[in-house]
Amino acid sequence: CVFAPALVCFAWMTILGGTAIDLELTGGADGAIIGASNTAKLFVTLGEMISGGFLSAVTIMCVVLILTFLVTSADSGILVMNTIMSGGDQEVGNRHKIVWGVILTAVIGTLLIAGKSGGEDPMNALRNAMIIGALPFTMVMGLMCVALAKALYRDGQREKAATLAATPAE
Repeated sequence: CVFAPALVCFAWMTILGGTAIDLELTGGADGAIIGASNTAKLFVTLGEMISGGFLSAVTIMCVVLILTFLVTSADSGILVMNTIMSGGDQEVGNRHKIVWGVILTAVIGTLLIAGKSGGEDPMNALRNAMIIGALPFTMVMGLMCVALAKALYRDGQREKAATLAATPAE
């Protein structure tokens, strides 16, 4: 079913988020969830909810799901870059995919190392690079919206003119 993943995500976010809020409001977590870094909030919340072997199993499951998400996202990005660079040919060999994967990994690794050597959070370098890279694309998207609006307006005018021309004169 198409709705199953969305429903599972909805249930997961509702249960986990609601529990985290409840633990903080009732004092059950003693500020541990709010005080944790953004990357650790999930695991701190799980630690407050459950313990023992079940906690280990759920933590491993979460790490596997996060890695699956990251690999799928990277693979999609590589596929898009490969398709664009091959002129739209979707049947390009695996060698190109591997090259783009290595390039993507090198860029991300370089940004993480550069961010870490600057004494800051390494994610700031990635975040800043994404913002810098997305800014020109945002302008292009704005121009594309204007072009779409013009094309839709002209299409409407053509349809109106065709309707008037097809109507017999009285």
